[in-house]
Amino acid sequence: MADSADSLREKLAGLATEETYLNAYARRRTGDRYDRELITFTVAGETYGIDIARMQEIIKLRPITEVPRVPAFVKGVVAVRGQVIPAIDLRMRLGLAPAELAPATRILVCVVDDEPHGLIVDRVASVVRLRNEQVEAAPALGAGGEVTLLSGIGRTDDKLIILLDVPAVVTFSLEETK
Repeated sequence: MADSADSLREKLAGLATEETYLNAYARRRTGDRYDRELITFTVAGETYGIDIARMQEIIKLRPITEVPRVPAFVKGVVAVRGQVIPAIDLRMRLGLAPAELAPATRILVCVVDDEPHGLIVDRVASVVRLRNEQVEAAPALGAGGEVTLLSGIGRTDDKLIILLDVPAVVTFSLEETK
């Protein structure tokens, strides 16, 4: 008899209560909505973000096969679920010094024009939701090529998030070779 009472308590615990309903209703009434959902990650100690809609998956670092005559920031290609995709070192793509690969290093598999690309990042942080008023246009910082890789700056209560323009990051010419 005690087992059935415990089972009933567990079932009831999973049901919505008046309190959970009122909390959800209050969030809807206060306009607790978000316009953008980002995956955030760190590169050289800075927080970056990309639109989560561009994401296919996040994978652990795996062996990278070098490819000749490509820009230095293209570390090579990796096999992901039977598909060979380019692996771009985001540090080098942003004009920063390359770092030693660590256990927290990840590859973000992003899709641009139905083609997957791997972005090598130092560490994946979290998913962040922003409203449009929390996003500012990318600042005009000069004529450097890295500036064109930014799509904006996101502001949360405690930090700035540099938003990357993924199509610009994965687009390059072979004239930028090693």
